[in-house]
Amino acid sequence: GFSRTASANASEFPVPSIRRVELTSNTATQTGSGGFGADNRQQSFFGRILYSYADRYSLTATIRRDGSSNFGAGNVYGTFPSLAAAWRISEEEFMKDQNIFSNLKLRAGWGQTGNAGNTTNLSVDQVSSNRIAFYFYNPVTQTFTTGGGLAQVNEIDTNLQWETNEQINIGIDMGFIANALSLTVDYFRRDAKELLLYKGLRPSTGFTQIYTNAGHIRNSGFEFQLGYQKRWGDWNLGLKANGTIVKNEAVDVGPDIYASNGVAAGSWWSNYSLTRNGNPVGSYFGWRADGIFQSQSEIDALNASAIAAGGTAYQASAKPGDRKFKDLDGNGWVSDADREILGNGYPDLTYGLNLTLGWKNFDFNLYLYGVTGQDILSYSYRNLISMMDPTGSGLQNVLADYAVNAYTDTHKSDIYPRVTKADPNHNGQVSDAFIRNGDFLKIQNLQVGYTLPKQLLSSLRMESARVFVSVENLLTISKYDVGDPEVGSNNVMQTGFDGGRYPFPRVYTFGINFGF
Repeated sequence: GFSRTASANASEFPVPSIRRVELTSNTATQTGSGGFGADNRQQSFFGRILYSYADRYSLTATIRRDGSSNFGAGNVYGTFPSLAAAWRISEEEFMKDQNIFSNLKLRAGWGQTGNAGNTTNLSVDQVSSNRIAFYFYNPVTQTFTTGGGLAQVNEIDTNLQWETNEQINIGIDMGFIANALSLTVDYFRRDAKELLLYKGLRPSTGFTQIYTNAGHIRNSGFEFQLGYQKRWGDWNLGLKANGTIVKNEAVDVGPDIYASNGVAAGSWWSNYSLTRNGNPVGSYFGWRADGIFQSQSEIDALNASAIAAGGTAYQASAKPGDRKFKDLDGNGWVSDADREILGNGYPDLTYGLNLTLGWKNFDFNLYLYGVTGQDILSYSYRNLISMMDPTGSGLQNVLADYAVNAYTDTHKSDIYPRVTKADPNHNGQVSDAFIRNGDFLKIQNLQVGYTLPKQLLSSLRMESARVFVSVENLLTISKYDVGDPEVGSNNVMQTGFDGGRYPFPRVYTFGINFGF
């Protein structure tokens, strides 16, 4: 379907009571706009074949044929197949006499899905009359007149097509003790190909970007799930644990892609996020810190070496107490050429645990999750140890620990640089000094409940009644001391980036559930 909009405006009416646009005293104030929105149509065909034999072997084959009006003629439709097979080994004759596995199953799958992106008409010529005018020359009068016209406003890719997401999965399911204990382990590889994105163009084209297919991103790793169910007497226990190990890689995205989302222009954090072939998407990009200058003689020696190498200074505005940065390109002084990839915000392991415990009419539930091996690039920490407001609006508060322990002539520090209003040495520029340990364990929910005996409810004509109390965001255990370690945003280029945010609230809930 499509949307339709229309609007008309005018001013300068003879009397306030007139409300019709065409009755204005000055027709020059009449304006109108509107029309049809972008067309959006989709169509899909779907087919599937299922095969199973003796509860041991299974095969599933699927094919999709999807169409979208986002693409031009010839690329409207995309075909996306998938195939999955499984072998339940525990049902084989040679497994009948073993008493280790109550279930053992191997699985493998491969498949593709398509992504048409958001509604767009960027596969067809883009022309507009908005603010478009042409000059016409009259050779008789030797004057120019202005006339309206149409002009191309966007460069387009006439071969725009579906983005393809391809996944390979190999897994094993295991059950023990009559399936009271279960374990599932999967290896996966997900490839996003022909990504739909805006790509920069050379200025000579007359345009800045083009919406096209470009790029190949890969996520690969392992997932596991562990479960245990047990009931004995008046007790019952349930345990579910899961974990994920993911490696993210930009396989092919063309030239380097930079991002500076969420930082002020005066903070020297431009292009802190970098996507480069062979590295994770949104890698941290900046300088390497090398401690704090402890004396003027240390600075003088480095400046002398820089001058001998053809430069003017190692760090032009450095003073004792300023942060020292590494000369990575080896030319003798620090410059933009000394920036490198500092790491990324993808954790080594993401995990979760759900525990349920029951005794008679009482029930207990605990849910926790966390990450290990995560580095946070903390713009929030940068602002908390700098008096200079990067927006240029004045000074800002700092951490008490920084105010007390910052470098001074009588209290030399190798952790905190000196306190300065203007930061001429750029101590606050993006560097590994602002990468913090982001590991955390969070108890997200704890709930205790009691179900009233049915004997007490029969006279009230109720089937059930349960009283419960719960706490959300109960506790976070982390070494990250400048905010909540659960950072990032919906923008993959900001994975692991902490721009500062309000903390998550702790919520206490008391309730009663009735059943009739």
